[in-house]
Amino acid sequence: MNSIEDRLRDAYRDAAETVNPDTIRQLHERSATISPLATRPDSRPHRRLMVPLAAASAVALVAVVTAVVIPAALDRTRHAPQAGASPADRYVVQLGSGSRARLTVRSLGAGTAVATIPAPKPGMTFADVTSGDGRTYVAVLSRAGVCRNWLYKFRLGNSGLPTALTTLPVTRRPVAKAALSKDNTTLALATGRCVQGRRPIPGELAVVNLATSQARQWRLPDRAGVSSLSLTADGSLLAYTVRSSHARATVYVLHTNAQPGWAVQRSQVAATAARFGARDDIRSAVITPDGSTVYFTANPAGSVHWQLRAVSLATGHTRVVGRYAGVPGDLAADPSVTRVLVVVRQSRGPTPSPTPSPSKSRGPTPVPSPSRSRGQASRLVIAASPSHPRANQPTPSASPSRQPSPSPSPSHRRAPRPTPSPSPSRSPGTPRLALISLSSGSPRFLGSPAWAPQATLAYYW
Repeated sequence: MNSIEDRLRDAYRDAAETVNPDTIRQLHERSATISPLATRPDSRPHRRLMVPLAAASAVALVAVVTAVVIPAALDRTRHAPQAGASPADRYVVQLGSGSRARLTVRSLGAGTAVATIPAPKPGMTFADVTSGDGRTYVAVLSRAGVCRNWLYKFRLGNSGLPTALTTLPVTRRPVAKAALSKDNTTLALATGRCVQGRRPIPGELAVVNLATSQARQWRLPDRAGVSSLSLTADGSLLAYTVRSSHARATVYVLHTNAQPGWAVQRSQVAATAARFGARDDIRSAVITPDGSTVYFTANPAGSVHWQLRAVSLATGHTRVVGRYAGVPGDLAADPSVTRVLVVVRQSRGPTPSPTPSPSKSRGPTPVPSPSRSRGQASRLVIAASPSHPRANQPTPSASPSRQPSPSPSPSHRRAPRPTPSPSPSRSPGTPRLALISLSSGSPRFLGSPAWAPQATLAYYW
Protein backbone atom coordinates (compact mmCIF):
# COMPACT_ATOMS: atom_id res chain seq x y z
CA MET A 1 0.00 0.00 0.00
CA ASN A 2 2.83 2.42 0.68
CA SER A 3 4.00 2.29 -2.91
CA ILE A 4 0.44 3.04 -4.21
CA GLU A 5 0.08 6.00 -1.86
CA ASP A 6 3.44 7.31 -3.01
CA ARG A 7 2.39 7.05 -6.66
CA LEU A 8 -0.92 8.92 -6.02
CA ARG A 9 0.94 11.59 -4.07
CA ASP A 10 3.45 11.99 -6.93
CA ALA A 11 0.65 12.24 -9.51
CA TYR A 12 -1.10 14.94 -7.44
CA ARG A 13 2.17 16.85 -7.10
CA ASP A 14 2.80 16.69 -10.86
CA ALA A 15 -0.71 17.99 -11.58
CA ALA A 16 -0.27 20.82 -9.10
CA GLU A 17 2.95 21.91 -10.77
CA THR A 18 1.08 22.59 -14.03
CA VAL A 19 -0.81 25.48 -12.35
CA ASN A 20 0.94 28.87 -12.47
CA PRO A 21 -0.19 32.42 -11.61
CA ASP A 22 -1.00 33.26 -15.25
CA THR A 23 -3.66 30.58 -15.45
CA ILE A 24 -5.39 31.56 -12.20
CA ARG A 25 -8.59 33.62 -12.75
CA GLN A 26 -8.65 37.00 -11.04
CA LEU A 27 -11.56 37.95 -8.77
CA HIS A 28 -13.04 40.49 -11.24
CA GLU A 29 -12.94 38.08 -14.16
CA ARG A 30 -15.80 35.85 -15.14
CA SER A 31 -15.21 32.17 -15.48
CA ALA A 32 -17.58 31.97 -18.50
CA THR A 33 -19.72 34.20 -20.75
CA ILE A 34 -23.42 33.52 -20.31
CA SER A 35 -25.51 33.93 -23.41
CA PRO A 36 -29.30 33.69 -22.96
CA LEU A 37 -29.77 32.89 -26.65
CA ALA A 38 -27.68 29.73 -26.52
CA THR A 39 -29.63 26.66 -25.52
CA ARG A 40 -28.18 23.24 -24.89
CA PRO A 41 -29.35 20.24 -23.00
CA ASP A 42 -28.72 20.14 -19.29
CA SER A 43 -25.82 17.74 -18.58
CA ARG A 44 -25.72 18.21 -14.83
CA PRO A 45 -27.60 14.99 -14.03
CA HIS A 46 -25.03 13.05 -16.12
CA ARG A 47 -22.15 14.75 -14.33
CA ARG A 48 -23.69 13.97 -10.98
CA LEU A 49 -23.92 10.32 -12.07
CA MET A 50 -20.36 10.08 -13.43
CA VAL A 51 -18.63 11.30 -10.24
CA PRO A 52 -19.69 8.33 -8.07
CA LEU A 53 -18.94 5.90 -10.92
CA ALA A 54 -15.39 7.24 -11.32
CA ALA A 55 -14.79 7.02 -7.58
CA ALA A 56 -16.06 3.44 -7.49
CA SER A 57 -13.85 2.51 -10.44
CA ALA A 58 -10.79 3.98 -8.72
CA VAL A 59 -11.53 2.04 -5.53
CA ALA A 60 -11.96 -1.18 -7.54
CA LEU A 61 -8.68 -0.59 -9.38
CA VAL A 62 -6.80 -0.05 -6.09
CA ALA A 63 -8.30 -3.26 -4.69
CA VAL A 64 -7.24 -5.28 -7.74
CA VAL A 65 -3.70 -3.91 -7.65
CA THR A 66 -3.43 -4.59 -3.91
CA ALA A 67 -4.88 -8.10 -4.01
CA VAL A 68 -3.45 -9.44 -7.26
CA VAL A 69 -0.66 -7.42 -8.89
CA ILE A 70 1.51 -6.64 -5.86
CA PRO A 71 1.47 -10.18 -4.33
CA ALA A 72 2.32 -11.68 -7.74
CA ALA A 73 5.24 -9.29 -8.19
CA LEU A 74 6.52 -10.01 -4.69
CA ASP A 75 6.26 -13.76 -5.30
CA ARG A 76 8.25 -13.46 -8.53
CA THR A 77 10.90 -11.41 -6.73
CA ARG A 78 11.06 -13.91 -3.88
CA HIS A 79 11.61 -16.91 -6.12
CA ALA A 80 13.79 -15.33 -8.79
CA PRO A 81 17.58 -15.76 -8.38
CA GLN A 82 19.11 -12.60 -6.99
CA ALA A 83 21.82 -11.05 -9.15
CA GLY A 84 24.18 -10.57 -6.20
CA ALA A 85 23.44 -13.87 -4.46
CA SER A 86 26.09 -16.56 -4.47
CA PRO A 87 25.36 -19.97 -6.01
CA ALA A 88 26.88 -21.38 -2.80
CA ASP A 89 23.51 -20.76 -1.15
CA ARG A 90 22.05 -23.51 -3.35
CA TYR A 91 24.87 -25.59 -4.88
CA VAL A 92 28.06 -27.40 -3.89
CA VAL A 93 30.83 -28.93 -6.02
CA GLN A 94 31.71 -32.55 -5.36
CA LEU A 95 34.90 -34.42 -6.24
CA GLY A 96 34.11 -38.11 -6.28
CA SER A 97 36.20 -41.15 -5.55
CA GLY A 98 37.46 -43.55 -8.19
CA SER A 99 39.01 -42.08 -11.31
CA ARG A 100 38.47 -38.47 -10.11
CA ALA A 101 38.11 -37.53 -13.77
CA ARG A 102 35.03 -35.33 -13.26
CA LEU A 103 33.42 -32.89 -10.86
CA THR A 104 29.71 -32.90 -10.03
CA VAL A 105 27.63 -29.82 -9.16
CA ARG A 106 24.89 -30.84 -6.71
CA SER A 107 21.86 -29.09 -5.31
CA LEU A 108 22.47 -28.39 -1.64
CA GLY A 109 18.87 -29.22 -0.76
CA ALA A 110 18.19 -32.59 -2.39
CA GLY A 111 21.69 -33.57 -3.47
CA THR A 112 20.59 -34.04 -7.08
CA ALA A 113 23.25 -33.65 -9.77
CA VAL A 114 22.82 -30.38 -11.68
CA ALA A 115 25.86 -30.65 -13.96
CA THR A 116 29.16 -32.49 -14.39
CA ILE A 117 32.55 -31.04 -15.32
CA PRO A 118 34.87 -33.52 -17.05
CA ALA A 119 38.64 -33.17 -17.04
CA PRO A 120 39.75 -30.99 -20.00
CA LYS A 121 42.12 -33.61 -21.48
CA PRO A 122 42.36 -37.41 -21.43
CA GLY A 123 44.59 -38.74 -18.69
CA MET A 124 44.01 -35.74 -16.42
CA THR A 125 42.40 -36.09 -13.00
CA PHE A 126 41.19 -33.52 -10.47
CA ALA A 127 43.53 -33.25 -7.47
CA ASP A 128 41.84 -30.37 -5.62
CA VAL A 129 39.24 -27.61 -6.07
CA THR A 130 38.85 -24.29 -4.27
CA SER A 131 36.56 -21.25 -4.22
CA GLY A 132 36.42 -18.08 -2.16
CA ASP A 133 33.00 -16.69 -3.07
CA GLY A 134 31.14 -19.85 -4.15
CA ARG A 135 30.95 -18.56 -7.72
CA THR A 136 34.52 -18.59 -9.08
CA TYR A 137 36.41 -21.87 -8.73
CA VAL A 138 40.00 -22.96 -9.37
CA ALA A 139 40.60 -26.64 -10.12
CA VAL A 140 43.96 -28.40 -9.77
CA LEU A 141 44.54 -31.16 -12.33
CA SER A 142 47.34 -33.69 -12.52
CA ARG A 143 48.69 -36.56 -14.59
CA ALA A 144 50.04 -39.81 -13.20
CA GLY A 145 53.83 -39.86 -12.97
CA VAL A 146 54.23 -36.17 -13.86
CA CYS A 147 55.84 -33.85 -11.31
CA ARG A 148 53.59 -30.84 -11.97
CA ASN A 149 49.97 -29.69 -12.04
CA TRP A 150 47.70 -27.65 -14.29
CA LEU A 151 45.30 -25.00 -12.96
CA TYR A 152 41.93 -24.24 -14.54
CA LYS A 153 39.21 -21.77 -13.66
CA PHE A 154 35.43 -21.99 -14.04
CA ARG A 155 32.37 -20.15 -12.72
CA LEU A 156 28.96 -21.28 -11.51
CA GLY A 157 25.86 -19.41 -12.67
CA ASN A 158 22.82 -18.74 -10.48
CA SER A 159 21.24 -21.92 -11.83
CA GLY A 160 24.30 -24.00 -10.91
CA LEU A 161 25.50 -24.50 -14.48
CA PRO A 162 29.28 -24.12 -14.89
CA THR A 163 31.19 -22.26 -17.56
CA ALA A 164 33.89 -23.96 -19.61
CA LEU A 165 37.26 -24.60 -18.00
CA THR A 166 39.88 -21.96 -18.84
CA THR A 167 43.58 -22.26 -18.08
CA LEU A 168 45.32 -20.13 -15.48
CA PRO A 169 48.90 -19.04 -16.27
CA VAL A 170 50.10 -20.44 -12.95
CA THR A 171 52.00 -23.73 -12.86
CA ARG A 172 53.35 -25.43 -9.77
CA ARG A 173 54.99 -28.75 -9.09
CA PRO A 174 52.67 -31.19 -7.54
CA VAL A 175 49.99 -29.14 -5.77
CA ALA A 176 48.53 -30.89 -2.73
CA LYS A 177 46.12 -28.12 -1.66
CA ALA A 178 44.85 -24.81 -3.04
CA ALA A 179 42.86 -21.88 -1.59
CA LEU A 180 41.30 -18.83 -3.23
CA SER A 181 40.48 -15.58 -1.43
CA LYS A 182 36.90 -14.33 -1.44
CA ASP A 183 37.82 -11.29 -3.56
CA ASN A 184 39.39 -13.67 -6.16
CA THR A 185 42.70 -11.79 -6.14
CA THR A 186 44.94 -14.21 -4.21
CA LEU A 187 45.59 -17.91 -4.84
CA ALA A 188 47.44 -19.99 -2.24
CA LEU A 189 49.12 -23.29 -3.13
CA ALA A 190 50.80 -25.99 -1.06
CA THR A 191 53.13 -28.22 -3.05
CA GLY A 192 54.56 -31.57 -2.07
CA ARG A 193 58.11 -32.81 -2.42
CA CYS A 194 58.93 -34.54 -5.70
CA VAL A 195 61.97 -35.71 -7.62
CA GLN A 196 62.48 -34.25 -11.08
CA GLY A 197 65.34 -35.98 -12.83
CA ARG A 198 68.02 -36.41 -10.19
CA ARG A 199 67.18 -33.24 -8.34
CA PRO A 200 64.64 -33.40 -5.47
CA ILE A 201 62.29 -30.42 -5.38
CA PRO A 202 61.21 -29.47 -1.83
CA GLY A 203 57.66 -28.72 -0.83
CA GLU A 204 56.61 -25.11 -0.35
CA LEU A 205 53.79 -22.73 0.37
CA ALA A 206 53.13 -20.05 -2.23
CA VAL A 207 50.68 -17.20 -2.74
CA VAL A 208 50.07 -15.75 -6.20
CA ASN A 209 48.55 -12.37 -7.00
CA LEU A 210 46.27 -13.29 -9.91
CA ALA A 211 46.23 -9.74 -11.26
CA THR A 212 50.01 -9.30 -11.46
CA SER A 213 51.13 -12.99 -11.41
CA GLN A 214 53.66 -12.08 -8.70
CA ALA A 215 54.31 -14.88 -6.20
CA ARG A 216 55.84 -15.39 -2.75
CA GLN A 217 57.17 -18.75 -1.55
CA TRP A 218 58.03 -20.24 1.82
CA ARG A 219 59.92 -23.50 2.30
CA LEU A 220 58.37 -26.51 4.04
CA PRO A 221 60.45 -29.11 5.88
CA ASP A 222 61.66 -31.97 3.70
CA ARG A 223 59.03 -34.48 4.77
CA ALA A 224 56.33 -31.95 5.59
CA GLY A 225 53.04 -31.51 3.84
CA VAL A 226 49.85 -29.52 4.21
CA SER A 227 46.45 -31.14 4.74
CA SER A 228 44.28 -28.00 4.70
CA LEU A 229 44.62 -24.48 3.36
CA SER A 230 42.38 -21.40 3.59
CA LEU A 231 42.63 -17.62 3.06
CA THR A 232 40.91 -14.59 4.53
CA ALA A 233 38.59 -12.59 2.26
CA ASP A 234 41.34 -10.18 1.16
CA GLY A 235 44.07 -12.83 1.05
CA SER A 236 46.18 -11.19 3.77
CA LEU A 237 46.21 -14.23 6.11
CA LEU A 238 46.79 -17.88 5.25
CA ALA A 239 45.80 -20.71 7.62
CA TYR A 240 47.33 -24.12 6.98
CA THR A 241 47.52 -27.46 8.79
CA VAL A 242 50.77 -29.42 8.84
CA ARG A 243 50.46 -33.13 9.65
CA SER A 244 53.18 -35.70 10.17
CA SER A 245 53.89 -39.24 11.26
CA HIS A 246 56.51 -37.83 13.67
CA ALA A 247 54.70 -34.84 15.10
CA ARG A 248 50.96 -34.48 15.45
CA ALA A 249 49.14 -31.86 13.45
CA THR A 250 49.59 -28.14 14.03
CA VAL A 251 47.54 -25.27 12.62
CA TYR A 252 49.59 -22.23 11.58
CA VAL A 253 48.63 -18.74 10.43
CA LEU A 254 50.94 -16.88 8.03
CA HIS A 255 50.83 -13.24 6.87
CA THR A 256 51.00 -13.45 3.09
CA ASN A 257 53.33 -10.42 2.93
CA ALA A 258 55.90 -12.16 5.15
CA GLN A 259 59.49 -12.38 3.98
CA PRO A 260 60.52 -15.60 2.22
CA GLY A 261 62.08 -18.33 4.36
CA TRP A 262 60.88 -21.35 6.30
CA ALA A 263 57.08 -21.26 6.52
CA VAL A 264 56.81 -22.45 10.13
CA GLN A 265 59.30 -19.81 11.27
CA ARG A 266 57.35 -17.02 9.58
CA SER A 267 54.01 -18.26 11.01
CA GLN A 268 52.28 -18.19 14.37
CA VAL A 269 50.79 -21.34 15.93
CA ALA A 270 46.99 -21.17 16.13
CA ALA A 271 46.39 -24.66 17.55
CA THR A 272 48.33 -27.85 18.13
CA ALA A 273 46.86 -31.31 18.64
CA ALA A 274 49.05 -32.00 21.68
CA ARG A 275 47.17 -29.33 23.61
CA PHE A 276 43.94 -31.33 23.60
CA GLY A 277 45.13 -34.81 24.47
CA ALA A 278 48.00 -37.27 24.28
CA ARG A 279 46.51 -38.98 21.23
CA ASP A 280 44.51 -36.17 19.65
CA ASP A 281 44.87 -35.21 16.01
CA ILE A 282 43.79 -32.27 13.83
CA ARG A 283 42.75 -33.13 10.32
CA SER A 284 41.35 -29.92 8.83
CA ALA A 285 41.04 -26.20 9.60
CA VAL A 286 39.46 -23.12 8.02
CA ILE A 287 39.90 -19.40 8.77
CA THR A 288 37.02 -16.89 8.77
CA PRO A 289 36.90 -14.18 6.07
CA ASP A 290 37.81 -11.46 8.60
CA GLY A 291 40.74 -13.45 10.01
CA SER A 292 39.43 -13.44 13.57
CA THR A 293 38.79 -17.17 14.11
CA VAL A 294 40.05 -20.54 12.93
CA TYR A 295 37.72 -23.57 13.08
CA PHE A 296 39.29 -27.03 13.18
CA THR A 297 38.53 -30.68 13.87
CA ALA A 298 40.06 -32.54 16.83
CA ASN A 299 39.74 -36.25 17.51
CA PRO A 300 41.88 -38.81 19.37
CA ALA A 301 43.55 -41.45 17.19
CA GLY A 302 41.50 -44.64 17.14
CA SER A 303 38.47 -42.91 18.71
CA VAL A 304 34.99 -42.81 17.24
CA HIS A 305 34.21 -39.35 18.61
CA TRP A 306 35.42 -35.94 17.51
CA GLN A 307 35.07 -32.26 18.31
CA LEU A 308 34.70 -29.13 16.23
CA ARG A 309 36.68 -26.35 17.91
CA ALA A 310 37.26 -22.63 17.33
CA VAL A 311 40.28 -20.56 18.35
CA SER A 312 40.34 -16.76 18.55
CA LEU A 313 43.50 -15.42 16.91
CA ALA A 314 43.34 -12.27 19.04
CA THR A 315 43.22 -13.97 22.44
CA GLY A 316 44.25 -17.58 21.74
CA HIS A 317 41.14 -18.76 23.57
CA THR A 318 39.78 -22.09 22.28
CA ARG A 319 36.17 -23.22 22.63
CA VAL A 320 34.24 -26.33 21.65
CA VAL A 321 31.62 -25.69 18.97
CA GLY A 322 30.19 -29.22 19.10
CA ARG A 323 30.90 -32.86 19.96
CA TYR A 324 29.95 -35.60 17.52
CA ALA A 325 30.16 -39.35 16.98
CA GLY A 326 32.28 -40.80 14.20
CA VAL A 327 35.49 -39.82 12.43
CA PRO A 328 35.53 -36.52 10.46
CA GLY A 329 36.84 -35.86 6.98
CA ASP A 330 37.90 -32.48 5.60
CA LEU A 331 35.87 -29.37 6.42
CA ALA A 332 34.21 -27.57 3.49
CA ALA A 333 33.06 -24.11 4.61
CA ASP A 334 30.62 -21.83 2.80
CA PRO A 335 31.99 -18.43 1.62
CA SER A 336 30.93 -16.65 4.82
CA VAL A 337 32.23 -19.51 7.02
CA THR A 338 28.96 -19.87 8.89
CA ARG A 339 28.36 -23.53 7.92
CA VAL A 340 30.58 -26.49 7.12
CA LEU A 341 30.01 -29.69 5.21
CA VAL A 342 31.91 -32.72 6.48
CA VAL A 343 31.82 -36.43 5.66
CA VAL A 344 31.63 -38.36 8.94
CA ARG A 345 32.39 -42.06 9.18
CA GLN A 346 30.54 -43.63 12.07
CA SER A 347 33.37 -46.02 12.89
CA ARG A 348 37.05 -46.09 12.11
CA GLY A 349 37.36 -49.81 11.46
CA PRO A 350 35.36 -53.01 11.23
CA THR A 351 34.62 -53.07 14.95
CA PRO A 352 31.05 -54.19 15.66
CA SER A 353 28.89 -51.36 16.92
CA PRO A 354 27.26 -53.31 19.79
CA THR A 355 30.64 -53.48 21.60
CA PRO A 356 32.37 -50.12 21.10
CA SER A 357 34.04 -50.09 24.50
CA PRO A 358 36.12 -53.27 24.05
CA SER A 359 37.17 -52.07 20.62
CA LYS A 360 38.23 -48.75 22.09
CA SER A 361 40.23 -50.40 24.82
CA ARG A 362 41.90 -52.72 22.36
CA GLY A 363 42.72 -49.81 20.04
CA PRO A 364 45.73 -48.47 21.95
CA THR A 365 47.10 -51.95 22.65
CA PRO A 366 48.51 -52.82 19.21
CA VAL A 367 52.03 -51.69 18.35
CA PRO A 368 51.19 -49.21 15.53
CA SER A 369 49.18 -46.89 17.75
CA PRO A 370 51.66 -46.38 20.63
CA SER A 371 54.63 -46.07 18.28
CA ARG A 372 52.77 -43.36 16.43
CA SER A 373 51.88 -41.40 19.55
CA ARG A 374 55.47 -41.63 20.86
CA GLY A 375 56.84 -40.34 17.55
CA GLN A 376 54.36 -37.52 17.46
CA ALA A 377 54.99 -36.43 21.01
CA SER A 378 58.74 -36.18 20.37
CA ARG A 379 58.32 -33.40 17.81
CA LEU A 380 55.63 -30.79 18.15
CA VAL A 381 56.29 -27.75 15.99
CA ILE A 382 58.42 -29.00 13.11
CA ALA A 383 56.06 -31.22 11.20
CA ALA A 384 56.18 -33.49 8.21
CA SER A 385 54.21 -34.84 5.29
CA PRO A 386 50.43 -35.14 5.65
CA SER A 387 49.92 -37.13 2.55
CA HIS A 388 51.65 -40.16 4.07
CA PRO A 389 49.81 -40.08 7.37
CA ARG A 390 46.60 -39.44 5.53
CA ALA A 391 47.04 -42.54 3.47
CA ASN A 392 48.48 -44.54 6.32
CA GLN A 393 46.12 -43.34 9.02
CA PRO A 394 43.23 -45.61 8.14
CA THR A 395 45.62 -48.58 7.84
CA PRO A 396 46.94 -48.59 11.40
CA SER A 397 43.47 -48.07 12.79
CA ALA A 398 41.99 -50.73 10.60
CA SER A 399 44.72 -53.22 11.37
CA PRO A 400 44.36 -52.86 15.13
CA SER A 401 40.64 -53.40 14.94
CA ARG A 402 41.02 -56.42 12.73
CA GLN A 403 43.96 -57.86 14.69
CA PRO A 404 42.57 -57.57 18.16
CA SER A 405 39.25 -58.59 16.77
CA PRO A 406 39.91 -61.79 18.53
CA SER A 407 36.27 -61.98 18.04
CA PRO A 408 37.63 -65.20 16.58
CA SER A 409 37.28 -66.41 20.14
CA PRO A 410 33.48 -66.05 20.01
CA SER A 411 33.58 -67.23 16.44
CA HIS A 412 35.36 -70.43 17.56
CA ARG A 413 32.45 -71.19 19.80
CA ARG A 414 29.93 -70.58 17.06
CA ALA A 415 31.31 -71.73 13.77
CA PRO A 416 28.52 -70.36 11.56
CA ARG A 417 29.10 -66.76 12.71
CA PRO A 418 32.40 -65.62 11.18
CA THR A 419 30.62 -64.38 8.07
CA PRO A 420 27.89 -62.33 9.78
CA SER A 421 30.43 -60.47 11.92
CA PRO A 422 31.87 -58.40 9.03
CA SER A 423 28.42 -57.40 7.84
CA PRO A 424 27.39 -55.61 11.04
CA SER A 425 30.84 -54.04 11.16
CA ARG A 426 30.32 -52.32 7.82
CA SER A 427 27.13 -50.56 8.80
CA PRO A 428 28.73 -48.41 11.56
CA GLY A 429 31.43 -47.40 9.09
CA THR A 430 28.94 -46.06 6.55
CA PRO A 431 29.80 -42.39 5.86
CA ARG A 432 27.20 -39.69 6.44
CA LEU A 433 27.25 -36.12 5.14
CA ALA A 434 26.71 -33.53 7.90
CA LEU A 435 25.89 -29.83 7.49
CA ILE A 436 26.95 -28.10 10.71
CA SER A 437 26.04 -24.58 11.81
CA LEU A 438 29.12 -22.89 13.27
CA SER A 439 27.02 -20.55 15.43
CA SER A 440 25.10 -23.30 17.24
CA GLY A 441 27.17 -26.39 16.47
CA SER A 442 24.02 -28.32 15.59
CA PRO A 443 24.43 -30.83 12.74
CA ARG A 444 21.92 -31.71 10.04
CA PHE A 445 22.59 -34.96 8.25
CA LEU A 446 21.78 -34.85 4.54
CA GLY A 447 20.00 -38.14 4.16
CA SER A 448 18.89 -37.98 0.53
CA PRO A 449 20.08 -41.08 -1.36
CA ALA A 450 21.30 -38.76 -4.12
CA TRP A 451 24.23 -37.73 -1.93
CA ALA A 452 25.51 -41.32 -1.47
CA PRO A 453 28.49 -40.06 0.56
CA GLN A 454 31.73 -42.01 0.66
CA ALA A 455 34.71 -41.49 2.91
CA THR A 456 36.84 -40.45 -0.08
CA LEU A 457 34.45 -37.79 -1.39
CA ALA A 458 35.39 -34.11 -1.09
CA TYR A 459 33.08 -31.10 -1.24
CA TYR A 460 33.86 -27.49 -2.16
CA TRP A 461 31.81 -24.32 -1.57
